Amino acid sequence: TVNLSNILEKLIKKHQFLIDEKNMNVDPPITYQSKIENWIKGHYKENEVICIEDIQAANKDISNGIVKHTLGNLVSNNVIQRIEKGVYCYANADISPEQVVHSRYIERDGHRIGYLSDLSFAYALGLRTEKPEKINIVSNIESQQHGRNRTYAGLELKIHGSRTEITDENYAVLAVMS
Repeated sequence: TVNLSNILEKLIKKHQFLIDEKNMNVDPPITYQSKIENWIKGHYKENEVICIEDIQAANKDISNGIVKHTLGNLVSNNVIQRIEKGVYCYANADISPEQVVHSRYIERDGHRIGYLSDLSFAYALGLRTEKPEKINIVSNIESQQHGRNRTYAGLELKIHGSRTEITDENYAVLAVMS
């Protein structure tokens, strides 16, 4: 009978990163999981929302399936926790529902991708004292300009797509015009 564990052990020893003493300064090949994990650790602080779209955009050489699988492994290993589909944070992070909404639809990676509109904008400016029933948001993330209703952690949202791409330079003007 063939002992597979002995064969596997010999192969690992024989081909261990194929690095000899002359090339000790060469890093071993990095796995997709460690590449994604290192990117997350270098990109996000402890109490920040991690969005799968950002990971996919920064790691275009890795398939979406591998990214999702890797995030599942990181959740299983208690490195991160899943807040909702496509949204994560570090394990034991203190993330509020408002922070998730802001990171998902209004500002990502220090750049504006959306803004509060209508009564939500007036309330945020202090021009209105009564809190609106729904938080109205216009965002690059949403494709439907007529908007869609969404509930997240007790927050009622109305999210609209924008006719114009929202940027750091134009979000304030667009918010006032809405």
